[in-house]
Amino acid sequence: KAIPPLRRKGRSRSLADVLNNHGDCLKNVGRGAEAERVFQESGRILEQLALNNIVPHLNLVICQLRVGRYEEARDTTHDVERSATGIYAPLAILSRTICNAALGDLSAVERELAPAVERIRNAQLVDPDIVWLAEHAADALARHASAPRARDLQVAFLYLAGEQLGLLAAHAGVERLT
Repeated sequence: KAIPPLRRKGRSRSLADVLNNHGDCLKNVGRGAEAERVFQESGRILEQLALNNIVPHLNLVICQLRVGRYEEARDTTHDVERSATGIYAPLAILSRTICNAALGDLSAVERELAPAVERIRNAQLVDPDIVWLAEHAADALARHASAPRARDLQVAFLYLAGEQLGLLAAHAGVERLT
């Protein structure tokens, strides 16, 4: 309901934020194509306002991952990482490890996973999207089970997912949503 009145007022930070939240809802109920369009619009508005558009781009990466567009998602993570600050860079790197796991580039996963997880832990970042990303990576690695270290990497991702779920539950009394 908030989007039409905000659209009438013109492009604004508020419109971009509401669009990003709307896209997040669409993403979480499986309406990925719609979510992508909304995240792209939110990102464009923020860019036109010379504001940071990292959050909608990270959400766009998750949409791309959900439909198996791993190369495209990997490219987007590089774009995000170049302009990301704070907690957003390790999220971009974590997202890229999922792309690399799905594409079978386990040496890239080994190289990037531990530093990304360390930065997430140091920032005390807790986010349901991290759970999904980690579980998705573990599933992708299951397809490469015969590769050396694939099982260890899979366990590391599952540990991260469990750790995040525990922190979510401790902080907010949240039970598993997906």
